[in-house]
Formats: sequence, structure tokens, C-alpha cells
Amino acid sequence: MTNARIIIGLVAVSACSIAQADVPTKVGLQHAFAEKCKGIKVQTLHCLDSDDPTEAECRYSVRKAGKVLKGKSMFFVDATGWHMMDDADTAQCPR
Repeated sequence: MTNARIIIGLVAVSACSIAQADVPTKVGLQHAFAEKCKGIKVQTLHCLDSDDPTEAECRYSVRKAGKVLKGKSMFFVDATGWHMMDDADTAQCPR
């Protein structure tokens, strides 16, 4: 019985990883912005996958301090979710 639970758990984890690797959802993009860009609420989102299944280019609109801002950025996914492509570059944050 324990082996069956382990196998079911591994299948579930694999399915989540595969499902997450397409393109980000609003929730996934919100997670990416929350890491570097405080006070951002994702409003609209349109992402295209790339040749690399762990990357996506997204056009979006966000709300920040009562203003709607539009932008385009590259994002990548790993086991913890979606992230801005250049982790050190907060210049990608919508202004």
C-alpha cells in the first residue's frame, strides 16, 4: 500500500510540472512579479511559448498604484513556478 501511495504521489508531481511548463497563467505571472515587482496586480495576459518549453514571452497589462501599465517580458518556469527571465533585473518591472 505504501508503494502505491509513493507512485501516485510521483505521478501527481510529474503532472503538475508538465502542466506548469506551457505558458504562465495570471496566477503564475503574479507569482513572477511578486518576487521583484511589489504592488503589481496582473489584469490581462497573452503569452506565447518559445522553442524552449520552460520559457514564454508574455504581453500583459498590470495595475500599479491605480494606473494600468502595459509591458512585454520573457519568463521561465522551474519547480517553484514562473519567474522573470533576468532574475537580477528589476528594470523589467512595469513603471
